[in-house]
Amino acid sequence: MASASTRAPWYSGPTLLQWLEQVPVAAVGAARGAALPVQLVIRPGQDFRGLAGEVAAGTLRPGMGMRILPSGRAATVKRLLGPRGEVSEAHAGEPVVVELAEALDVARGHVLVEGEAPAQAAEEVELELVWMSDAPLVLGKSWWVRVHGAEVTGTVTEVLHRVDVATGAEVPALSVELNDLARVRLVLDRPVAVARHGELPRLGVVLLVDRRTTETAGAGKVHAVTRASRNLTWQPLQVDRATRARALGQRPRCIWLTGLPGAGKSTLACLLDQALHARGQHAYVLDGDNVRMGLNRDLGFSERDRAENVRRVAEVARLMVDAGLVVITAFISPARAERARARELFAPGEFVEVFVDAPVEACEARDPKGLYARARRGELRGLTGVDSPYEAPEAPELRLATAGASPAESLEQLLAFLDQPGTG
Repeated sequence: MASASTRAPWYSGPTLLQWLEQVPVAAVGAARGAALPVQLVIRPGQDFRGLAGEVAAGTLRPGMGMRILPSGRAATVKRLLGPRGEVSEAHAGEPVVVELAEALDVARGHVLVEGEAPAQAAEEVELELVWMSDAPLVLGKSWWVRVHGAEVTGTVTEVLHRVDVATGAEVPALSVELNDLARVRLVLDRPVAVARHGELPRLGVVLLVDRRTTETAGAGKVHAVTRASRNLTWQPLQVDRATRARALGQRPRCIWLTGLPGAGKSTLACLLDQALHARGQHAYVLDGDNVRMGLNRDLGFSERDRAENVRRVAEVARLMVDAGLVVITAFISPARAERARARELFAPGEFVEVFVDAPVEACEARDPKGLYARARRGELRGLTGVDSPYEAPEAPELRLATAGASPAESLEQLLAFLDQPGTG
């Protein structure tokens, strides 16, 4: 039992526990339509497909017309099943299994909404974020983004402001550190059903999870939807990649060479380009230094800029593969998560990760650009392999040990791998 404190004689209101017991939780969102986030799809047999979850707002009844987000397709509630069998309605806060009248593809993370329920499919939101990681937030880094039952990938592209916890004032900020409160812009890789936290709390809580460590780095509330999925539509082209590939007589794909500075990536990329050209294939090399002289000339070498460097290169490579080309990239690309994000842009078999593997001692002995010597003298900071980490691929399509092999031998291994049926 809770009782009022004698240390605050000036306060005559209810205790916290008493106040919480009076909060009308079931009424949240009821006036604006029902919403059900799908937590589990139940299929005990061919004749039944149930969508299980807890009603987030409003009341569900058989016969109700619903929309499925993020697709927006229409559906009708056929019947409702509660913990003790079939029910005539289900209210906010209650668990329920919904059977639809239509045979539609609905999965965990989708949301059933009715009428004026404030949920929508979105690809960009503003978050009120609390940061819980010892490492600062890196703009451009790819995260697992969890919203109710949905899991997508996303990137924080901008820090709008930080909140001074002492005064509550909004102050300009370029980064977010441990225990900071900030408002940030989050861009998702595909639409997901969300709502402003103040309107529908169950659909307004977002977690950012590190893709490498699986640790939750940040938690936030959706403050605003800044880009709904309906605002952008991918323009279908009449000439598709298969048609272009047939015209060129080749199999388009991205050969992604990764490794330490001096491992031999650029040398191998140029040799592969020459070999493919001699075979009559159409290929192009995206080299790290060359790209930074043009497309990425505005980027430095901070963790944020390196992540953006890889993101842009991956998007360009995807377009070139779509045009039917064989694209060869030669980039350090030190983070596994960023390489994984690049892979996700391509269809299965189009992305071939090649680990150009040479120990740092061998790379430093070569030092073709003098980078290691400058780093050892303190003239260059953040060199991968010296004072910046490199995360070696765990399961590349091909590993080339270049320390004990000549460039010609490495090329021969690479060509032999690419010529195998079904590889890459």
